[in-house]
Amino acid sequence: MRVGRVMRVEPLAPEPAPAAEDEPNVTPPSLDVADAPVEEVAREELPAPPPEEAQGTSIAPPPPDSAPVRGLLSDAATGEPLPHYLLRVRDARGKQEDVFTDDVGRYTTGSPMPSGTVRIRPLDGVVHPRSLPEILREHEVHDGTAPDVDLSVACGPTFRFALTPPDAAPPTEFRADLQLAGPDANGKIGDEPLRVPWIGDAPWVRFAPVDEPWERAKAIDLRSRDGLWIGSGKVAAIRGVVPELVEVRLAARAVLEGHVVDDAGTPVAEATVTLRLNPSDAAPQRWGWTDATGHYRFDFLREGSGVLVVRSLRHALEEANVRFPSAHIATQDFVLARLPSPGDVRARLESETGRYDSAVELELWQVDGPAATGGMNPRTKLKVKWEDADGRKVGVVRFTGLPAGKFQLNLTDPSWFHWDPQTVVVSPPSETRFLVHDDLAHAQFALRVHDSDNGAALSGAVARVDVANGGQAQRKIEGETLVLDRFPLERGFRWRIDMIGYVHAAGDEKAFSLLETRDGRSWRIADVALSPGWEDTYHVIGNAKGKAIAGAVVRLDGRDAGTTDKNGAVTVRSAHRPRSVEIVYRDWQPTAPIDLRSAAARGNPWGVRVRMAPPAPK
Repeated sequence: MRVGRVMRVEPLAPEPAPAAEDEPNVTPPSLDVADAPVEEVAREELPAPPPEEAQGTSIAPPPPDSAPVRGLLSDAATGEPLPHYLLRVRDARGKQEDVFTDDVGRYTTGSPMPSGTVRIRPLDGVVHPRSLPEILREHEVHDGTAPDVDLSVACGPTFRFALTPPDAAPPTEFRADLQLAGPDANGKIGDEPLRVPWIGDAPWVRFAPVDEPWERAKAIDLRSRDGLWIGSGKVAAIRGVVPELVEVRLAARAVLEGHVVDDAGTPVAEATVTLRLNPSDAAPQRWGWTDATGHYRFDFLREGSGVLVVRSLRHALEEANVRFPSAHIATQDFVLARLPSPGDVRARLESETGRYDSAVELELWQVDGPAATGGMNPRTKLKVKWEDADGRKVGVVRFTGLPAGKFQLNLTDPSWFHWDPQTVVVSPPSETRFLVHDDLAHAQFALRVHDSDNGAALSGAVARVDVANGGQAQRKIEGETLVLDRFPLERGFRWRIDMIGYVHAAGDEKAFSLLETRDGRSWRIADVALSPGWEDTYHVIGNAKGKAIAGAVVRLDGRDAGTTDKNGAVTVRSAHRPRSVEIVYRDWQPTAPIDLRSAAARGNPWGVRVRMAPPAPK
């Protein structure tokens, strides 16, 4: 076994950041000058203002009837001013300037701008700029003066922090995630950078707008960019500036990283790296893949030791005992010996029509041999390259340099045609022929969704398709959305669309009645109208024998909404989503809490089953 034996452990020693990236703990500079410097290290580069038309050191005089653009920026939801918010202002000539609002949410461009329409992009910050709509306002200048141009933008909550220990890492080295709760599920928005103090001495963060379906926040999670510190604090607000400090106690963690190369020093990509605290553990502590440079990295590990196993399809397995102290970066490199190869695994893909050229992928992994034991199983995936051969499309894939052994080859195709074979076990050297049975009438099936009241297009709905004789597809609707690709017309399906704030819609393949031809392909489109409101179906049965219960009353927020029929079913509607649902039948009670999640969230779009039972005998 040849392993990099030297394990380097680098202590966490805070070092001053380079001057160009320093974030001093002071009030941001005055914003009454042009090209105010940004107080944060840019993570993603914003489009720079266009270069001046004339080069040189002279300053062009401002055009007549010019004045600085100034005004107040506030939160559209709360009306509170938004301090230290980055705006990009472009005047009627196309000249643009970046300005920050001050401590009380006011902004002023450093250069006078002429009368006309100004375009303002709300960016908030440089490190994580927003993607909000551009704002157009008129800048009216008379005799060198102009009225304020006040603005409001959608904004999420702002929090200030008390970090313990305060010197764990510079505050701007942390990223924050806001954990959210809704009626159906939990989620998060995040990767927001902490910013330099502007209220007292507290670092702070401002999140993007929090939209439906989220109703409240649960916590803020902080992680340092170096992978060594982690912490969390409880919060609830989803808008506005929260006056109280969020207390976060940071815990020290460890980092384990390294590079994997072969005998010649060439990086080994797609190798699996598995960390187990004990060799006998069934589940790994962490696992992942090396990137194109052969690098791997595990952040935020609890202090400890373990066994690190590296596997590659084309190399001998290696392992090493590792130790990772808290607040340190441990490094373990590997040198892998390349295994001898008897040849390649090749695949040839053909179709009945000779015209098939879909985006097909082949995935390969080993099912026996030295690389099939210990650690996580390495895999590799290749996209099929389609070529013209004698007037027909032929797909070609080649997995080179594989060692002796058995490998599973699996084909993935977004269409609904049958492949022969779909999966096969091969050994190098070999060539496998795959044939797709595409000589069938087929079409692309797409959905459009709009509001039944105003006709406005809707995005964010969830469409579920259940195909006859097996198979499902689920898509999020964004404009016209393809839900079934190259689907055979001889097969049927059912569909359902759910969206918060709207009554669901459902149907089958007959609803796709709009016919179009695009690039020689047949498209079938369903234009579905959703009605505002809420609807769901309840199936009420007895707990003992599972028989349907007729006459059970469904109450929404305390009001009777419907009664079950002889099949124990009832569909109820409401203008708004209810906060409580009750089933009333004699003195019986539900055996479990009634599921209040939406159809999309609970995974069963066709209704909620409620089991009822009489009271227990005394």
